[in-house]
Amino acid sequence: LHRAATTLVAVGADAASVEPCPPAWDVTNLHTVATALVAAASRREETRGCHWREDFPDRDDARWHGHLLAGLGPDRVLTETYQAVAV
Repeated sequence: LHRAATTLVAVGADAASVEPCPPAWDVTNLHTVATALVAAASRREETRGCHWREDFPDRDDARWHGHLLAGLGPDRVLTETYQAVAV
């Protein structure tokens, strides 16, 4: 996940020099979604469903029974929040 995040940062930096056009907008959207997925996967320190982590092999309902919500703030910075779900 760390390597994926590092690669996404590099790709994002390279994209700054691309001329705006519909294909570039599509790539920007894909980059944004990929960045959000990697950030959420990095934050969730457990294995749940198809989200499997070698460093956290067990499910942890006590800490992670909920939703990770990602969004872009007005400054276009990715934000994450955790919303617990009642068991």
